[in-house]
Amino acid sequence: MIRPAIVALSMFAAAAAADSASRKAHDFIEEAVVSSTFEVETSLLALRTSKDPEIKKFADMMVSDHGKLRSELQMFAKKQGIDLSDTLDAERSNALGKLERSQPIEAPYIDSQLRGNAQMVNLFEDYAENGDDAELQNLAVKTLPTLRSHLKEIEEMSTRVGSTR
Repeated sequence: MIRPAIVALSMFAAAAAADSASRKAHDFIEEAVVSSTFEVETSLLALRTSKDPEIKKFADMMVSDHGKLRSELQMFAKKQGIDLSDTLDAERSNALGKLERSQPIEAPYIDSQLRGNAQMVNLFEDYAENGDDAELQNLAVKTLPTLRSHLKEIEEMSTRVGSTR
């Protein structure tokens, strides 16, 4: 009588662990997609309104790189049955609205990119190290050099153009 209860309990624990693992991958994908969407939206705004050619070049790179990343993440989500939205969360939506009202845009854009790129690097480093899906971990590892390059470039640009910090 005890043996079936142990088997049932073991099966429940395994199912709960699998559910927890899938939530971790799900959380990573959701956060990475929303972050990439923010990077793209703020960069499209900078492309439209900035007069600085260096910022425009950086913004164009961000639209391209994060657009590709977002597509890759959406493919992972589809494979795992995760329904994603490209809608920004409240914090990022407010930050985008504030950036839209900023003139000139250069320093506030740099600030948003400094924060956003640092968050992306931390998110991808954490998942590369502690993720629960090997294929998704490989994507995180593969993407990190690009994300670190973005962060380094925007840090260098902030010393030239300045920021509001």
